[in-house]
Amino acid sequence: MAQQVRKVSAISPRRPVEKAPSAGQQFMLALQRHRFSAGAGILGLICLVLVGAVISSYWKERRTRGLRELQAGILALQSGDRGGAASQLTLAEQHLQTESEGYLLQLARLNLGYVAEQQGDLTRARQYYEASAAMDGPAKSEALLSAARVLGLLKDDGAAESYYKKFLEQYQDSPVAEVVRQRVGDQ
Repeated sequence: MAQQVRKVSAISPRRPVEKAPSAGQQFMLALQRHRFSAGAGILGLICLVLVGAVISSYWKERRTRGLRELQAGILALQSGDRGGAASQLTLAEQHLQTESEGYLLQLARLNLGYVAEQQGDLTRARQYYEASAAMDGPAKSEALLSAARVLGLLKDDGAAESYYKKFLEQYQDSPVAEVVRQRVGDQ
């Protein structure tokens, strides 16, 4: 009977209680558990750097394309190809729209206004000129005067006078200022 008891206890699912791991063993277990996390962290960091490089390259290429299209659009406009100028300048506007250097976008919109005006679409020209005049940049004075001129052609004399006055406020010392003063005085 004693042998039967020993057999029953040997078959019993109970296991003897193991000793608690030492501090060194706990440290090694923790390292093994977190090895994957550390590897994933380094891999994640590498991925972030690569994604940043790709995005930077994308925006640089987008700006370069915008500049090329702006140049091609201006050349087409100067050569009299209104259709080619409109398509190139529209592409330039799309590529430059997210660019932090707004003066390039300002130039694209100003030239799109010229194209629309030459095509006889004064309403669209007004929109481009007003959008260009709303931006700060080297072409702001030209955009203000162009918007005023087109508004005058559209018989919106009040709005035209408003743009002439904005020009005079910002560009008092311009060589054109005296002509604009006479124009505003005539209205």
